[in-house]
Amino acid sequence: MLIVGGYFLNMAWPGTILFFYGAYFLLSALIITLRTRYIAVIGALSATAAVALALWESSRRSAGHSTAWLHPYEIHSAQDLLCRIFLSYTHPVFPWFAFFCTGIILGRNLRNLIHFRTQLTVVCVTILISTYGLATILNSTGQRDNRVVFVLTAMDPFSHGLFYILSTASIAVLAFLIINQMAEKYASSKLVMTLRRSGQMTLTLYLAHVLVFYTFVKWSDVIGATGLDTSLTFAVFFWIFGISAASLWHHRFGRGPIERLYRLIGG
Repeated sequence: MLIVGGYFLNMAWPGTILFFYGAYFLLSALIITLRTRYIAVIGALSATAAVALALWESSRRSAGHSTAWLHPYEIHSAQDLLCRIFLSYTHPVFPWFAFFCTGIILGRNLRNLIHFRTQLTVVCVTILISTYGLATILNSTGQRDNRVVFVLTAMDPFSHGLFYILSTASIAVLAFLIINQMAEKYASSKLVMTLRRSGQMTLTLYLAHVLVFYTFVKWSDVIGATGLDTSLTFAVFFWIFGISAASLWHHRFGRGPIERLYRLIGG
């Protein structure tokens, strides 16, 4: 449903992430019963495939060959859709499925998280310091002029380099640890309860923000494209209202409308 729905939504909302998550859920359904060690291996393979692809693409470009077909600007064929889902754009399976696998592993260990939270924090901070520090040193000494070194140490989200994957995963895990600890500490607070309820309606909120954008910007011109300040103000007001409305809906009616439809179709 997410892959097909994302394909059609992309026509009106270029860059939608729906079909990416459709692919993640489809792949996770195939591996969810595996042992944690195997899921870790699959995540590592996803990251390795992304780095290998980045190195191959860099080699092809340096040899004067075009790799534009890997990055379709629009989706006009099955090949474009597969390249968009697995290889390019904002959330491709390679390497993003590695982050998804990391989330599965963390989810399986939520009850034991308190026992290794400190160690995991140290590991993540060490990786961040090492990757950014080494990249800075290599850059200052000119070592990153080497094509292979540059690709491996790239931090650009679209580079899919090794350092990007390691640093992004570390930042995500650190953010998760902080949020998890705060949520446990203030579990009974109104703010946490509001976020918990609205978090169960993320698909509805995601599609709602597309509809709100078209209503106020595209169709009625109530809000003009005047600058970053307008965009940020609009986004802040939408999410404050959206989170509050979603929390109230979930408190009174349970699942959101799109979540109900998703469950109805998916079973």
